Amino acid sequence: TPSSPLVLLRSGGRAPPLFCVHPVGGGVGCYRELADLLIAERPIYGLQSPALDGAAPAGSLPEMAATLLAALRGVQPRGPYFLAGWSLGGVLAYEIAQQLTLAGEKVALLALIDSYPPALLCQLAAADGAMADDPVSRLRLAFTQDLVAVAGPGATIPAEHSEQLFQIFQAHVEALESYMPAAYAGPLTLFSCTGSESAEQIRAWGGLAQGGLSVKELP
Repeated sequence: TPSSPLVLLRSGGRAPPLFCVHPVGGGVGCYRELADLLIAERPIYGLQSPALDGAAPAGSLPEMAATLLAALRGVQPRGPYFLAGWSLGGVLAYEIAQQLTLAGEKVALLALIDSYPPALLCQLAAADGAMADDPVSRLRLAFTQDLVAVAGPGATIPAEHSEQLFQIFQAHVEALESYMPAAYAGPLTLFSCTGSESAEQIRAWGGLAQGGLSVKELP
């Protein structure tokens, strides 16, 4: 039986937990340094992809979000909820916030870290030539770059495990590309490295966040 997607990154504190949603690779190790840096006022959980524990990848991004939401509510049944996510994780956090809001719950924080709306991401990839003749080869290149970024240069991963991780990566990319986000009733905070945010990115999220968009630059 696949285990829970919840990974406790830091315990302690009495405030409601912060839930950090996995990026495209499916793991949540990327949030450990962030968890160490934040004020110890609340526990911090990662929500990793159940596919890492052998579950079949969900067919759509809303299905992925619903699975993670069920695990989240096992820890915190009622709001207010604090959600964050990097890259794909930000888009997943956005959809989780949508589902919570539709269920009548309060989302106190929806923080997207260097995340792009899917339609804009596809436009940028097309303009960059990243969706050209051999999409599988380009996807494998993106996967390799992501693996190096997460595991570090020179990390050795058995071929069988690497292929499993690629299948998860591919399923997540396909779910992201087919996702069409609806307008969100609440406020949204976008964190970007200084100079990396684009007018298109701000305009796209701003058009979806009916409660307002706040942009925070990180050094």
